[in-house]
Amino acid sequence: MPVVNLDLSDDMQTFLNGAVQAGNFGSPAAYIEALLAQTKSRLDELETKALEGLASGECLVWNDELKQRLRKEVAERLPHG
Repeated sequence: MPVVNLDLSDDMQTFLNGAVQAGNFGSPAAYIEALLAQTKSRLDELETKALEGLASGECLVWNDELKQRLRKEVAERLPHG
């Protein structure tokens, strides 16, 4: 596996060491790898949703009229009182 060297600020190094010492991760590398995996997963999900949106049909133009309509729809769904 390739090795990556990181220069961290003192604050980030302390934070990283704390996460490892808390027992959440076996090593700093495991913590960083988990963060990268989580970021990749979120980006993959975002890309999937964006592609689904593009394939879903007509595009809506974001303007004041649409904002007002959406606010009204949300207000109607909220419980009153």
